Amino acid sequence: MTAVGWGLLAAARPIPFKAENGGATASLALPLLLAVVLLALAVGLLWVARQKGWLRRWSAAPPVAGERADGLQVEQVLRLSPRTRLYRLRDGEHRFAVLESTAHASIVPLPSSSLPGDGADAH
Repeated sequence: MTAVGWGLLAAARPIPFKAENGGATASLALPLLLAVVLLALAVGLLWVARQKGWLRRWSAAPPVAGERADGLQVEQVLRLSPRTRLYRLRDGEHRFAVLESTAHASIVPLPSSSLPGDGADAH
């Protein structure tokens, strides 16, 4: 190598390494802050939806039926687990229990004397 080559090599700019003052915490602070803000926004929106009654409208559980004389009525819904519900139904004078889950559904007729306060005489 000649003197001119060594002069050009010495005059070249140094390799720009990463600065020591940043570190890993500075590179993760902005995404972490963004995740916290988005999570707080989602929780706030769910709270507002709950206060306004929108979650009840969006849920899959049917509301308890009123006092209609015709057709099938849902008298009570009992949630046994996140994927299993027990319904008490009435069709005129007959009552049924329906157990529904993601895997299956089963229906059992209920005797009229098994429910308290239904006006049936149990002897």
